[in-house]
Amino acid sequence: TYRTQYHPKVVGVTGSVGKTTTKQMTYAALCGFGETIKTEGNQNNELGMPRTMMRIGASTEYAVIEMGMSHAGEIDRLARAARPDVGIITCIGVSHIGNLGSQENICKAKLEICNGLPEGAPLVLNYDDKFLRAAKLPTHVRPVWFSLADESADVCALSIRQEKDGMSFVLEDQEEGTFVVKIPAMGKHNVANALAAYCAATRLGCDPRKVTQISGFHNTGMRQKIYERDGFTIIEDCYNANPDSMKAALAMFKEFPCKRRFALLGDMLELGDLSREAHEELGRLAAESDLYCLVTYGENAKRTAV
Repeated sequence: TYRTQYHPKVVGVTGSVGKTTTKQMTYAALCGFGETIKTEGNQNNELGMPRTMMRIGASTEYAVIEMGMSHAGEIDRLARAARPDVGIITCIGVSHIGNLGSQENICKAKLEICNGLPEGAPLVLNYDDKFLRAAKLPTHVRPVWFSLADESADVCALSIRQEKDGMSFVLEDQEEGTFVVKIPAMGKHNVANALAAYCAATRLGCDPRKVTQISGFHNTGMRQKIYERDGFTIIEDCYNANPDSMKAALAMFKEFPCKRRFALLGDMLELGDLSREAHEELGRLAAESDLYCLVTYGENAKRTAV
C-alpha cells in the first residue's frame, strides 16, 4: 500500500554475486538525474527491504533496491512488494545451493523478480552466464543483455584494462553508441557490474554520456579497501564469500601490480554437499594465481590449503 503512494523509478537488483556492488554502481549512475535512495548495507531480505521502501517520499525520483534470498519464493515476495520498473540479475552462482539443490533452481528463484515487473519492463541479464542464457524468460519482460566479450549482446565491454586504481574499458551499446569508461573498482567482475548498472540507468531513459561518469561510486563495507602500510599494500576484500566471488577476487589479485602476493582466505559457508569440492577447487585456483604465500582460516578452508 505504501509503495502505491509515490512513483519513483525503481531498479530491483538480484543475483548470486555482485548484488551490493551493482546496487552501489546503479545508485552512482542515477544520482545525477534526481533524488535517489538505495538499500543501505546489505538489508536485502524480507525485513530489511521494507525499511528501504519506507524511505521513499514525494521527492524521491529513483530507488535502487537490492533483493537477496536463501530459499525459493523469497524474491517473488520482495519483487511483488517493491514492484521495480527495471530488474537486474547479475549472475547465477552456487550461493545457497544447499537450500535450492541446483544452479537451475537458483536461476528459477532469481527469475522470480519478473513477477514484480510490469509489461514491457527491461530485465538486465548477464549474457556470459550459461544458466541465464538457457533460461525461459517470461514474455512480458524485455531482456537487455550485457557481456564482457560478446559483441552480439546489447551492451558489451571491449579493451578491458586493469589499472592500479580501477578498470578502463570501451563500452559498446547497440542502441546508444560507444563510450570510453573508467571505474574506481578493480577486477573484470566489476566491469560486469558496471555494465549492469549502465543498462538499467539508460533503459530508464537516462543520458548514457552522463551515466558513464560513475566516478562517484563507492564500495560498501570491507569491499576492496586498499591500505598502504610500511611498504606493503593491503587489500581488504571481505564479505559472505562464495566460490564465484573468491574466483573473481583471485583473478583481480593476480593482475594487481606488486612484487609478491600473500592471500588470507577463510571458509565459504552455506554450500551444503558442495562444500568439500568447492574448497578443494579454490585451493587449485589459488595455486594458479601467482601467490607467494597462502594462509587459510577455518575448518572448511583447511581443504583449500591442502
